Amino acid sequence: MNEALAVMPEVSEREVMSKILCGAVSTLFQPIINLRSGNIVGYEILSRGIPPLKEASRLFETAKILDCSRELERTCCICALETISMLDPKPDCKFFLNFSVETLLDQPFYSFISPESLKKYGLTPDRVVIELSEKTPVPPREDFEKTVSSIKAQGFSIAIDDLCSGFSSLRTILATSPSYLKIDMSVIREIHKHPDRIQMVKSLINFGAGIDARIIAEGVETVEEYRAMADHGLELAQGFLFAKPEDKLLDSVKYSPAFEGNRNILSVADFFGKEGESERTGAIVRACHSLETGTITCAEADHFFSKHPDMDHFVLLNDKNVVGLVTRDHFYSMTAGAFGYSLNQNKPLEILAKKNFLAVKCDETIGSLYRTAMERPFEDVYDPVIVINEENRLLGSVTIRQLVLRAGEIETENALNNNPLSGLPGNRRIERWILEAQRSGREFVVVYADLCNFKEYNDLYGFIRGDEMIAFTTSILKKTLKNENERIMLGHIGGDDFVFISDGMIEEGLLETICRHFDKEKASFFSETDLKQGSYYSKNRMGENTRIPLVTINLAAISSNGFAMWKHPAELAQIAAELKHKVKQQGIERGGSSWFFDRRHYKISRIGDIPPYGK
Repeated sequence: MNEALAVMPEVSEREVMSKILCGAVSTLFQPIINLRSGNIVGYEILSRGIPPLKEASRLFETAKILDCSRELERTCCICALETISMLDPKPDCKFFLNFSVETLLDQPFYSFISPESLKKYGLTPDRVVIELSEKTPVPPREDFEKTVSSIKAQGFSIAIDDLCSGFSSLRTILATSPSYLKIDMSVIREIHKHPDRIQMVKSLINFGAGIDARIIAEGVETVEEYRAMADHGLELAQGFLFAKPEDKLLDSVKYSPAFEGNRNILSVADFFGKEGESERTGAIVRACHSLETGTITCAEADHFFSKHPDMDHFVLLNDKNVVGLVTRDHFYSMTAGAFGYSLNQNKPLEILAKKNFLAVKCDETIGSLYRTAMERPFEDVYDPVIVINEENRLLGSVTIRQLVLRAGEIETENALNNNPLSGLPGNRRIERWILEAQRSGREFVVVYADLCNFKEYNDLYGFIRGDEMIAFTTSILKKTLKNENERIMLGHIGGDDFVFISDGMIEEGLLETICRHFDKEKASFFSETDLKQGSYYSKNRMGENTRIPLVTINLAAISSNGFAMWKHPAELAQIAAELKHKVKQQGIERGGSSWFFDRRHYKISRIGDIPPYGK
């Protein structure tokens, strides 16, 4: 211990630590956001000291040297709780407090975070999440499990921090049965460039769902990192992309991914029909009873509910705008008790109406609405959702029973119809899109995409790398199509064949961008020797050992303007197959990915005349 202190660079660090332990600690809050709704669902609490021990890493390293780590954690905890008590957090907001395993096992420490102690800070255990760092070894299982069970029995939740960076991950998870798993930022950094990390995150998401734990990505700094994870179902994240740690609670974050461009490539129901994630709330909305404010008293509302036992809610309007929601359960909870009814019976009903109700536009997707509705505070989660039009006028309501039933049906349909490898809609959905597009009478484009030399690649490099190549192709297509203003649906026929369909024309540059991105980013899928040579030896479809060019993507686009009459989807597929064959030959000759746009006004008389990249 003395030798460690002798090499400490600052002579005054012991004195500084003494001041810090007396309360010279500042508390910062970094929001944790829901990637689907854009809402802040909680905050990680971060502590800072005073110079020269201001930064957390140096602060806690010094505390360890001075053998006062537990005292420091207690001080940080108390300062954090005092800071929260001076703010005005939302009632459903959670706070994530970091503790080491050693501190958690310290019995006297409970007095600082017991349910009784939290009351004076305006908190309850259900709003506090205890983060345990995976960087600390877990003690003998029996003692640790007993401690954790006691903590959880009081209402606290457990989060495992720094997942994938430290000790005994599985052992810690088994011992704590956590509600949250936080993926370390070292995994998240530039994850979009590492398919293996994406696979790891996907596995963790599935694992979390199996043990009822929500996954949180830490340290998200770029849009590319966010998209790579959001595309594979990640729900929660924190990082500088959204907000840096601050000494206040925020109303919103600087980057709201849920509303990024408002262009989800699977959300064009008005053109491609009402299936899957694309189905809108307007498809299940039902008319609901409404009254103008000032026209009904609480006593009259009681009579109304008694006369209509099958009605569980109605809406209050002011100049046709929705201003309040009255539900049966909430109304009778407010008028219950010895004096509840007598005090309110002659008052206008709007004094008991809910003002913070959930209202959405009719074009909100059912999948998105379901997630948003289920994330409401417990006391509101079963309230109906109010549906309004573009002018904010009432259209009706959707009950939670309706929403749950339809969301379950959609989930079943997606499981049956989506390709299990890419997660994209499969053949049945694609055929439906084409039929809907043709029946609309509007202009559309069908683009067939496949990988040239994929079978030989799969034979040489193995099916695992082959599956990763399919996942990589999916990500290229999704990423490129999301950046476009066109309304596009993307599907996976099977194997290495994909289709995307646009509402309206698409630019030639879009096809070129897909080809160039694929050729540029495919390098990680080949050995250095094969990449340098631009080919490799493998058995071809005839079983002969031959030189095979690197895998390329080939695109064949067909515009509906080129059809004199309606064509069945199978006929379009036949035309596309002929085009793809020619584009493949061109790609092989040129040594790169290729595309062709078959449109009537093109001055190309023969498919064999296709120039490189359609130029």
